[in-house]
Amino acid sequence: MEDIKFLLKDGSQFVCRSVGVIVNENKILLQGRKGKETWGFLGGSVASFESSEETIIRECKEEIGENVKVKRLLAVVEDFFNYL
Repeated sequence: MEDIKFLLKDGSQFVCRSVGVIVNENKILLQGRKGKETWGFLGGSVASFESSEETIIRECKEEIGENVKVKRLLAVVEDFFNYL
């Protein structure tokens, strides 16, 4: 499957991502970003014809080797970043 991402006329890129908020014993799982001093939620790009739930399940299996269940949709966020 191909990720849902494409270049726009102005040279910027649209990327559809899904992330999960994983809570265990009142602790939230975060992951470090390669080559950066930032942290974020586990997730990744949504593939064509894949639901956000399927994306989270796939990414958790790929990144931490665990099967997870998605309880519910927490939020929808639209972010626009300008990377320099």
